This record gives sequence, structure tokens and C-alpha cells, in this order.
Amino acid sequence: VSVSGANVKAIYVVDGAVVGGPEVSSISNSDIESMAVLKDGASAALYGARGGNGVIVITTKKAKGDKARMQYSSSFGYVQKVKDPFRMMNAEQKIAYEAAISDGPSFGSTDDQLALLRSYDHNWQDDLLQKGATQNHEFSYSGGEGKFTNRLSLGYAENKGIIRNLNGYYRISGRYNADYQAADWIKFGFNVGGAYEVYEEPRDRNNAQNPFRAMYDDNPYEPYYERDPLTGAINYDSSGNPIYNTPVAGFPVHEAIINNPEQQRFFRLYGRPYAEIKLYKGLVYTNKINMNYERRQREAFTKPG
Repeated sequence: VSVSGANVKAIYVVDGAVVGGPEVSSISNSDIESMAVLKDGASAALYGARGGNGVIVITTKKAKGDKARMQYSSSFGYVQKVKDPFRMMNAEQKIAYEAAISDGPSFGSTDDQLALLRSYDHNWQDDLLQKGATQNHEFSYSGGEGKFTNRLSLGYAENKGIIRNLNGYYRISGRYNADYQAADWIKFGFNVGGAYEVYEEPRDRNNAQNPFRAMYDDNPYEPYYERDPLTGAINYDSSGNPIYNTPVAGFPVHEAIINNPEQQRFFRLYGRPYAEIKLYKGLVYTNKINMNYERRQREAFTKPG
């Protein structure tokens, strides 16, 4: 399959409605009844040219019978970076290494100043990363009476992520499915879902602005806060706040995470009313209307000094 200039993404079909990939991320796992992947010619025939790269069909849960059922589930955990298969140099080792490759101390410093740099020894991974907490809460109700059945679900998911001072991700979601058997030959129903999602993300450029790059590039003898070159005392601004040190890589990513935050917010709402009519034994006509609404906000700002 040629990918040049082509959209090779699979399409998603939720309860018979074609939706985009972002809408799928707002569906709670507990709302999914089944999932299937169609990759043969039949999928292309059903969904046109878009189905040529595969179709992922998702069916969400509906009420089963008239008996009312309520369910609540929750989970808690944490995430952390996989341990490196190597050890980073400490300050003393890095200073000795740089002195060796430059045929002498490359800092132009006295022994006292070198000792001061060694005393700053720290691990940038400890400064930039964290063990992030996760939690997930889901509630659902299903039931009905006679010819009417419905299911309501609400969910909250949160992942603090592994970058210190960022909140990572959280999502508030909801879904409502209802069916009404008006007569033996006709059935009405609708499925509606929505979610509010918030992402706090680091800069993803592959340079000193990316914390996952900076934690390897920045030197262990470069302090977190700016220091007096003679005494080693932390420098403070006029408001009494410690001044963040800018490493030789050229960008204080540890400050940017705190003072230059970036956040993306998504509000998604999608639904599908339908009518199912039995025209003849074994012959059913189904009419569906897909409705999708999405609002995206991106905010990046610099906190005043």
C-alpha cells in the first residue's frame, strides 16, 4: 500500500456512526460492549474509500432487560519512567570527563570553584520527573420498563503523568443510550456521548525545551537555581523568589514547565438518533443521523515575574 500523500488512518464506527479518532478517546472502557477490526474488501464496500485502510467497529453497552441495575467501579495506580539501562555521570565524573577530553579543566576555574561545582551534584531526572498517580471512577445505571430501555454512564479519569509540576490529563465523560419499541414493526432510539478533556503537555521539540531531552543534556554540576559563582549561595530576584538557572544547553526547561504552562481543552459531543422499520420478514430498513460537535482550546502563557 502506498502511503505517499494519502491518509492511511483507519476509521472508527461507534454504534453505527462514523466518528474521528479523538471521539473514541472519550469513551470509557466500561461502556464498550464489543470491538472488531474489519480489514477486508467488505469493509471498503460498506464505508467507501475511507474503509480501505481498515475499520474499527465499536459497540457500546445498552440496557439488558427491564431490571434496574447500578454499578460503580474505581481503580487507583501510578505511572513512572522505565529505568534507564545505564547510569548517568555524577558531577565529579562529568567534570573529570570534560577535563580529560579537553586536555585539562575546561571550566577556567580554580580548585575551589571546581569543588563548588561538584557540591551542586544532582540528578535532573529527579528534578524533572515524578511518580504520577492515576485514578478512574465509573458509574452506570441501566433499566427500563416495558418497551423502553435505557442506560446512563458517567466517568472520571485522571493521570498525573510523569513530569513534575504538570497535571497530565483528566477526563469527565458521559453516555446515554435509549431504545423504544413503539410497535412490532418499528423501533426508535438514540445514542449520545460526550466528554470534557484537559491535557497539560510539555514542549515536544527534540531539543533543550523538551524535558525528556534536557534530563540527559543538562549537566549534573549545573544547579537547579542560579548560584553565586564565589559563594554558591542561591540568587534571588527583587521579589525574593529564587532565580532558575539556565543550563549551558540554553533553555531552563524546569522553569518553563512552571512559568510557561501550556494546556489543551476539548469538549466533544456526538450522537446518533435512529429508526428501525421492519418492511418485510427478514427485511429491515434503518435510518441513522450522525451528529458530531467538537470544541478545542489551546492556551499557553507566561506567568509574570
